Amino acid sequence: MVLQLSDRTGKLSSNSYQELDYFIFCVTDDSYIENTYVTLHSFYQFNDLPVTVFVLGNKTDRFNEFAKVTVKYLELDFNAKHQFYANIKPVIAKLKIFDDSSHQYNLSFDTDTLFTGSISDTLKEYQGTFIGVDEHEKHEINAGFIILKKVNFSLFERFKEFTTKHGLPNCPEQDFLNFIFKYDKSYLATKYNVCQWTDKTFNSEPVMIHYAGTIKPFAFNTARYEYLNKAQFKLFKYYYTYCRYLTLSKEFREKLIVAEKKYELFSTLLHYHN
Repeated sequence: MVLQLSDRTGKLSSNSYQELDYFIFCVTDDSYIENTYVTLHSFYQFNDLPVTVFVLGNKTDRFNEFAKVTVKYLELDFNAKHQFYANIKPVIAKLKIFDDSSHQYNLSFDTDTLFTGSISDTLKEYQGTFIGVDEHEKHEINAGFIILKKVNFSLFERFKEFTTKHGLPNCPEQDFLNFIFKYDKSYLATKYNVCQWTDKTFNSEPVMIHYAGTIKPFAFNTARYEYLNKAQFKLFKYYYTYCRYLTLSKEFREKLIVAEKKYELFSTLLHYHN
């Protein structure tokens, strides 16, 4: 996998962006503020587009340096019948944001991610309603980077019906959206959402790296490290290299130091250190 990042910006003019009627956002909470900062910092190395950050938690000035970021705060209350949704607040927030948006296209990205290129080529018209990268080539879109057209029904109400009937799935938002829009999808190239378990044969330059699952560069899960291949370890190394030049909170920096030591240990054990 190649990570040469020169001349990879593709900035859209404001007029072009407005004509496309796109709304770009992400959701975070108090525990993910620093991760979100890293994601946004990398995003603006290659993109010049407005992003709205919805915060589930306390007010923060962490994103003030990004001129095109708008911060909004969300409070979610659940009645007794749906109290178990409190454990998946970011998922519920995202569905409600999709519902409340008046834009034709709504683009969402997760904040356990790192951008390494421009997303400008994704900002266009699509035939399908649910747009994203096909995970494992099983016609299942990974929700780490998705575009959703405005629909004429409430996703949150449908989600309540879905969970009442099927229970809460392992990947609530992703499983739900793939179920609802099973026959109404369009697919993006893999490079726009390169998950850490990406097949080792993938040789394109990624646009967004997605550290999905339980093994993350800022919380290295040693119980499952043996499932990573050499290409995936390179994605971890890139995160540590990128963060080395950022001003991060002491707590998050210490997490990275601990995680990187584990990464170095296990990449050596698996002979993936080169």
